[in-house]
Amino acid sequence: MLKDNFMFHIVGAGRGGTSLLAALLDYHSGLEVGFELYSVDYLMGNKLPYQGPELFHKRVEAYLSACKQQANQHPNALWGNKITTEQVFGLEDHNSANPELKIDILNMFFNNYLEDMPIIFVLRDGRTCINSKVQRTGQSLEKA
Repeated sequence: MLKDNFMFHIVGAGRGGTSLLAALLDYHSGLEVGFELYSVDYLMGNKLPYQGPELFHKRVEAYLSACKQQANQHPNALWGNKITTEQVFGLEDHNSANPELKIDILNMFFNNYLEDMPIIFVLRDGRTCINSKVQRTGQSLEKA
């Protein structure tokens, strides 16, 4: 049994290939990959609507705690979660709600909270991501 098996994140823009990579990794018997687990609930605040000065920290800590609990359900595998940049952007609610307490969301999230965790960042030409969103979801070009 692994002591702490919450080991990695897969991050990228929506429609950027993160789901494909996550599915390929999840197929490996020694890995277990969550597909955007808890990111909408906590990073975007759907289940944590708190709006005070600790908004960022409360959301990130709730997210990481939920991920660790999920990882513990798979004690014999390395566990990781796939999230999108749009979901991470939900943490910007902190700066909107607390203009006097602005923080660098990306720096704090990746370099403080996830500093010891490998991040697999999938980068795809943004033009193809937008085109894919327009075609797949029917969104307008501006919204995509």
